[in-house]
Amino acid sequence: MKSPAVFLFLPLVFILLLVVLMQLEKAKERGNFYSEKLAKLEKLYSQQKEVIGQVKAGQGQLSQGAAHTEKRPHDKFNGSGDSSYSFMAVGHAYTYPDYSKKIQDNGLNQDFLRFMKSYPMADTRFVVFTGDFTSDGFPSQWDKTEEQIKDFPVDFHFVSGNHDEGVDGSEKDTFLERTGRDEFYDSFFVGEDLFVILRGAEQGSKQLDFLKKEIGKEHRYLFVFLHYIWWAREFGVSANSDVNGDGWWEEVFSLLKASGKQVFVFGGDAQRNFDIVKVENVRLISNGLAPGKSTRNTVAVVKVGKYGVDISPTPIS
Repeated sequence: MKSPAVFLFLPLVFILLLVVLMQLEKAKERGNFYSEKLAKLEKLYSQQKEVIGQVKAGQGQLSQGAAHTEKRPHDKFNGSGDSSYSFMAVGHAYTYPDYSKKIQDNGLNQDFLRFMKSYPMADTRFVVFTGDFTSDGFPSQWDKTEEQIKDFPVDFHFVSGNHDEGVDGSEKDTFLERTGRDEFYDSFFVGEDLFVILRGAEQGSKQLDFLKKEIGKEHRYLFVFLHYIWWAREFGVSANSDVNGDGWWEEVFSLLKASGKQVFVFGGDAQRNFDIVKVENVRLISNGLAPGKSTRNTVAVVKVGKYGVDISPTPIS
């Protein structure tokens, strides 16, 4: 005959076995839960790794910035075949002469010159001064400016501003002589991109005929440089000169719009200011320096690539 203690012990063993089985089932469920979590994490990591690989593979291509335009390759190449490069545009780059010390040729903004010396120029092809790079357009001021920029490993292009043409236009001939031009307007290609320099002070029938002819040439992007910010009133953009832009809208803008191309227009008659306005296929960029020191002084650094154009206001100090 079995002891009564055995009958008491058997239920306890059964209960203990039941508890163990329940704990094992919970552990199994937790294992499945963590396995699912681990699988999800591994999938996420794999996706992130793929994205990182795509980013690395795309390094060197331009980001889509505020003024980014076409997102497709262009079919034809003209000119030298360059498709990726950069340039700078800057207005109002002169420093006020110190007439109290009988110094009339202080030259370019000192912060701008320091910026140029420190900026990596490997991909920069040229700099465009969009007017007022001299205070009065005097030959001595040209001498100073040319001395200051002669050692930079880039080309320079000049737009005539009201200061550069002198009081009442007294230095117009000096501007043409120093730039080696017969007219104030000019054009050139980089690869298949067309660059047009216009005289900012007026339109004129000869300049309009020139612009029509240039726009008619096969090109990818069109870059136009002038001095006055003819669109300032229309959009409340800061500008030094309050000019009536009615004629410009009717004569010049209408041509740019009708071209059907992506057009970028740079005006330099501004101080401590950078603005971009988009009107259909035309971007209107205003950018200029204050003659002295300012944390708001910026240069427009433009990067042109196979899939678009990026324009960045880059501080010079």
